[in-house]
Amino acid sequence: MRQCTQHLSHQFNGSQLNTSQRMMNRIPKFIDSTAWKQAEILMQPALIRVIDKLGKYLENSSWQGNYQTVTLWPEGTSPKIQKKVIRLQTELKKTKGARAAIIAKELNKLPQSYPNYVLSLENGEQRVEVSLWELCYQVCFLEYALDSLEPHPLVRVDTYLLDSQGEVDWERLDKKTEILISNFFHGLPST
Repeated sequence: MRQCTQHLSHQFNGSQLNTSQRMMNRIPKFIDSTAWKQAEILMQPALIRVIDKLGKYLENSSWQGNYQTVTLWPEGTSPKIQKKVIRLQTELKKTKGARAAIIAKELNKLPQSYPNYVLSLENGEQRVEVSLWELCYQVCFLEYALDSLEPHPLVRVDTYLLDSQGEVDWERLDKKTEILISNFFHGLPST
């Protein structure tokens, strides 16, 4: 769950928030390493299910959707540092050996960006944006609310989505995702 920089606004509780700022503040914290491992197991399958369900709902909706990748940076990361990190990452991809180790060590000292995936919806004059990661968080975690402004929420993994061996229970994941996306579309503003 890493993130990247472009400024988009998102409406929550009547106030305009920068999507980049909001997502950096909403990256969840885990109770322990077990919860982290459970989340790692669930997040990619949840993302795939969320995208699939959104596509199916968009097909039968008057809303038009557009996916964007947005780069998020930790708060306070200057444009100069962002450019330096991007330059070093590009250089690292082209470099091998001792020079690559030096670049990697330097990158480890700098803030890292995170990719966020945003669905921008439009229906006439209505516009809504939602982070796909936040939809996934709602699927994977108990009581995760999109409209909460709590920074770095402490989350509990919905272990009901895992089978007795700790693997994904695909049927339960699919059902929960279906309910979430259905509720999301029914909650969109009417035109």
